[in-house]
Amino acid sequence: MICQYSLKDANAWANFSGDYNPIHFNLEHARSVQSEHIVVHGMRAMLDMKRSLSESLLGCLPMADFFRFSARLRKPMHCDRPYRLCVTEAGGRFNGKMQDIHDNSECFSARLFPVTPPSKTLTFQADSHWISSVETLMELFPGCADSPEEHWSFWDAVLFQHLLAAPELPLKINAVEPAFKAESLVEIFSRFPMVQTHHEVLFSAELLSPNPKLPMHYAILPIQIIGNKENGMIMHAEIQAWGQQQQPLISTAITLKTWPMSQAKH
Repeated sequence: MICQYSLKDANAWANFSGDYNPIHFNLEHARSVQSEHIVVHGMRAMLDMKRSLSESLLGCLPMADFFRFSARLRKPMHCDRPYRLCVTEAGGRFNGKMQDIHDNSECFSARLFPVTPPSKTLTFQADSHWISSVETLMELFPGCADSPEEHWSFWDAVLFQHLLAAPELPLKINAVEPAFKAESLVEIFSRFPMVQTHHEVLFSAELLSPNPKLPMHYAILPIQIIGNKENGMIMHAEIQAWGQQQQPLISTAITLKTWPMSQAKH
């Protein structure tokens, strides 16, 4: 499968997620953070990977209560450049690679596989918040949110959106580095060189059966940060969601990395 992303794709994902980081729209800004090309949203490219892996999974759906998606992002993808998405199966695990057609270098890899029982527990948080406007989010989603192969990735994208907009991460970053004085994660994206390196999702098999009216509430877990802006920081953030009767449904975790400030171009 050949994938190529344009500014139209960037606008569609930003309209859904709120991620208007200029690195995805402005070549001059991209060059300021050491890229000679406009960079594709990693989460947008992952939508195609998730759909392809899910199609393979649903073709021989194993018995499991939960599934895990894990992705490692190795290098940025560039706008208007072709990439090859390949999916293979080994031992009940579905593996995917996104490769640059020109040199066969690997931009990111991913796996989707059953987990029984879950390798981690989605513990209900008393301070959770309800996810609202689900129908509107489904309309904005750059995919087919009510299809079996994309429904879980829709909810993953929703949690990512809420994580971007939440105050917890910028508050934590400001506590570690007061000079940031950031009000949102998107603002940090636009002001400092930052990339996502890992993305992990644990989700219930229930999300392979689309239910647009499924009520869901979420909570953000304690955020972990190591390092500093001068030498580079690594941040790990996780958001979990539950359905009725505190039924665990999905957990999304992201790892972000900033480059040392000495490497940024100004």
